[in-house]
Amino acid sequence: MPCYMIQAGDLPIVKLGWTDRANVELRRSILQNGNHLTLRIIRVLECGPEVEKKLHHRFWAQNIRDEWFHLVPEMLTVTVEELEQHPQNKRAMSAERKAQIAAAMRKSWTNGSLRKNFDLQRSSRPNHHHAQHGGTTAAQR
Repeated sequence: MPCYMIQAGDLPIVKLGWTDRANVELRRSILQNGNHLTLRIIRVLECGPEVEKKLHHRFWAQNIRDEWFHLVPEMLTVTVEELEQHPQNKRAMSAERKAQIAAAMRKSWTNGSLRKNFDLQRSSRPNHHHAQHGGTTAAQR
């Protein structure tokens, strides 16, 4: 049963997944149906769902959403043996790995991708401050 990495267009974005089907191309075509970018298989590993979970844990610092991740070179070289030895518990990571994650988060904040998500979340909240200080809300007018 294969684990796969499917890239979205020319973007450095990949889906890390697992399928119980031997034909990864069939899985890619199913995913393609709902995606406007051309999806292409960039790597297949012979492993099961437990190793796929470890793949997600290994690269969780690059996670965008659900099973979609920022592509990093290590994804193209990591072996099933390395993944099998990887601790599944995120808290069991080394200090070096924690430092790498912190650096990646700082970079995301600096280049605006993390800040944009933060600003979108803040702007979608109701403006309680305005109502608390005597202003009127649209519902009160």
